[in-house]
Amino acid sequence: MATLYRCTGDWVIARKFIISGEASVPGGRVWSAEDDQALQEGMDLDKMEELRLQKGNVEVYRRLQFLNTFHGPSE
Repeated sequence: MATLYRCTGDWVIARKFIISGEASVPGGRVWSAEDDQALQEGMDLDKMEELRLQKGNVEVYRRLQFLNTFHGPSE
C-alpha cells in the first residue's frame, strides 16, 4: 500500500518500482514524504520550484490532486 501511495496510485509505476527500483521509474514519479509535506504546506517556495523542475508541472498537479483526494475531508 505504501508503494502505491508513493506512486500516486498508479499501479503500473508501483509495479515497476517494486521490481526494478526507483531508478527505473521515468520522470521522477515516485514521491517522498518530504515532497508531500512541501506540497501540502506550500510554504517552501524553493522546494516547490525544485519539484516543478524535477518532476514537471503535470506530475506536481497530479500529485496535488491525489493528496487532496486521499487526505480530503471524510463525509
